[in-house]
Amino acid sequence: MRPGEVANPLTKDSPPETRTCWYSSLDGGIHAYNYEGRVFIELLGALKSDGLSRVQLGTEIIEVVKEPDIRVERVALGAELLAPNGEAGLTQRVIAG
Repeated sequence: MRPGEVANPLTKDSPPETRTCWYSSLDGGIHAYNYEGRVFIELLGALKSDGLSRVQLGTEIIEVVKEPDIRVERVALGAELLAPNGEAGLTQRVIAG
């Protein structure tokens, strides 16, 4: 496989995965191949009573990058961890734990 390709676990011989952007139910992740930039995602739930459309759960805008910007932040336990680049409009919420 070439760099950036992901083996498709659903097939026996595992050809490389080359879709531009997709959700994998195997690992619960959003993946991209050969793409960088912003993606608008609409999250859909169960079918509505009409059987033609789905309940909208929400929307997300994600930034796809080749390599994430990894930074180590050292803070004292209990201290506030500020948003990167001084972005003041971000709010935090606990999503697990």
